[in-house]
Amino acid sequence: MRLSDKDILKIIDFFNQLFNAFISLIRILIWSRPVRLPVLQRDECIILGNGPSLSQNLENNLDLLMNRLLICVNYFPKSPYFQQLKPQILIVCDPQFWKSTYPPDVVDERNRLYCRLAETVDWNLYFFVPMRAKKHNNSFSVFKSNKHIKIVYYNATPIEGFTFFKNLGFRKKLGMPRPRNVLIPTIHLAILLKIKKIVILGAEHSWINELYVDKNNNVLLRQKHFYKERVEAKPFLLFGKEARMPDLMKEFFYVFSAYFDLQRFSEYMGVEVINCAPVSYIDAFKKQDLKEALKS
Repeated sequence: MRLSDKDILKIIDFFNQLFNAFISLIRILIWSRPVRLPVLQRDECIILGNGPSLSQNLENNLDLLMNRLLICVNYFPKSPYFQQLKPQILIVCDPQFWKSTYPPDVVDERNRLYCRLAETVDWNLYFFVPMRAKKHNNSFSVFKSNKHIKIVYYNATPIEGFTFFKNLGFRKKLGMPRPRNVLIPTIHLAILLKIKKIVILGAEHSWINELYVDKNNNVLLRQKHFYKERVEAKPFLLFGKEARMPDLMKEFFYVFSAYFDLQRFSEYMGVEVINCAPVSYIDAFKKQDLKEALKS
C-alpha cells in the first residue's frame, strides 16, 4: 500500500512531536523544580505590556485601572504610573535581571531599578523570576530591607511536543512555551494563578515594521517601549551575538507560535485571554476594546 503525501507528512509530524516531547522531558528533569505560586482571590487581571500603546491606554483609562489586579513587566517601575497604580505583580524573564556578566550600563540600570523598588514599594508586590535565577539570588539582596516584596520563582523550561503533553506540563508548573518574550511567561503565569479573565495592554509586537538592513548588511531593529520616547535602531542580540535575518525570523516564529500554545492552554484551563492593544500582530487571542473587555 502506497502512502499519500498527506499521510507521509502526518507520520513525519508525529515523530517530530515525539522527539520534541522527549527533549522537553529531559529539560524538565534537569531544569525544573517544585513551584509554589501565591493564591490570589481575583477573577480578572490586566497585564501591562511595554508596547508604545500602553501610554495612551494609561492616560485615557487610568481611573478604570485603579484597584484592579495589575501585572507589570521588566522596567515598568521606572514609570510614574507604577506608584499610582501599585501593580501587585512584577515579572521578568531576561537573564540581564540577575546575571552580572552583562555590560556595566545594563547591570547599573537593573541595580537602580531594584534600589527604587526596595525604597518605594509600600504595598505587597510579588516579584516573579525564573528558577534559574535562584543561584544568583545575591542580585536580589537589596529586597531584604523591604518586607512588602516577595520573590516567587517559576519554571521557564521550554516544553514542546504533543498538545496534551504540553498542557499537562504547563498545568503542573513544570515549564511553558519557549519564553522568548516576557509576555509569554506573564500570560502563562496569569493562567496558572487561576484568573478567569486576562486582559492584555501594550502588546503590539509590530517589530516587522521596525526592522531593516543597512548598507553594510547589518540587521537593525528599533524596539519601542512606552517608557522610552526615542529609540535608536540597534542590532538584535541573540545569546550575546548579533542576529542575522534568518535567526530573527526564527525568533519571531517561536514568539508567535507560543501565543497559540497559550491560547490552547487557556481554553484547556477555562480562562479567557483578551488582547486590547489597538494595533497588534498577535493573532492568537480575542481582540477587544479595553472598556468592552472589562464590562463583559
